[in-house]
Amino acid sequence: MKIYFYTAAIFLFSLMMFACSGANEPCSDLEVFCSRNAKAELSASNKDVNPGDPVEFDASGSIYDKISWTVNGIEIPECKGQDVCSQSWYDTGQYEVSVNVQVAGSSGAANFITQGASTPDTDDKSSVTVSVTEPVDTSDSSGSSDSGASSVTTTTTTTTTTTTSTTSTSTTTTLPKIFVTSSTYNGSLGGISGADSKCSSDSNKPDSNTYKAMLVDGSSRSTSVDWVLKANTTYYRSDGTTPILTTNSSGTFTFGSLTNSIGTGSNRVWTGLTSTWGTDSNHCSSWTSSRSWRNGMRGRENRTSSSAVRDSTGGCDSSTRSLYCVQQ
Repeated sequence: MKIYFYTAAIFLFSLMMFACSGANEPCSDLEVFCSRNAKAELSASNKDVNPGDPVEFDASGSIYDKISWTVNGIEIPECKGQDVCSQSWYDTGQYEVSVNVQVAGSSGAANFITQGASTPDTDDKSSVTVSVTEPVDTSDSSGSSDSGASSVTTTTTTTTTTTTSTTSTSTTTTLPKIFVTSSTYNGSLGGISGADSKCSSDSNKPDSNTYKAMLVDGSSRSTSVDWVLKANTTYYRSDGTTPILTTNSSGTFTFGSLTNSIGTGSNRVWTGLTSTWGTDSNHCSSWTSSRSWRNGMRGRENRTSSSAVRDSTGGCDSSTRSLYCVQQ
């Protein structure tokens, strides 16, 4: 009888020693009865938004050892490892944001009790779809209010008289342009200044004006530091007649509003930009690396959506990427 009692006591003691860990802790090799399954739970602060409105996605209720995020199947690198992710889009459409979680299993090291028991890795995924639509204009197209008050437009005409002397100087004004380089490069561009030099010497440069690369690294160049686009300006292709886009007061533009694509080819172009005009974490070490295990963000020259500047990441060793060059 004592033998049975001691056997039962040892068994209960073993259960206490090898109990499963907490909900968000990985299974230990010594935890015999640990069995955790990955569980993905995702919620969104808003599912119907206007272009540019931020949406916060919360996966804090998930059970995981590893967590990653995708939007329409493309990884969101800045949210990897986080259980909260904020996104915004400037193109109208449907955006499926998914959180992918994984729980590591146990190898069952305590074979003397479990006879080699083990638990496999488990995965789970949860998705939320957000609709981005343009706001409805509720203003009266006639421009008059309900009170019947009329709208008055005043036009002021200014006449300027110019006296020309016998000696005149002719000045040719060129429309600001953006071109795509004919030469292609890997991610080792010599930094931002090296990329600017490549724009200046490229055979596609249409005139003698100064051109700089539409390329960011978060320090030497961003939309707030040495930015290449001027505010409220219409830019054209190299031919000087085909309009591409008109910038807003911030020196950027709303994706989907491009009149024409920047280029006509199918090349991918180094940019380092996000779809919200931020600096992507993938920029080939500030455009100084050609390592295959580093990545750089690329755009596509023949697109008018946000993929014109943020299409996908590529290895910095690839030497087939062009540059966007903007007249200063």
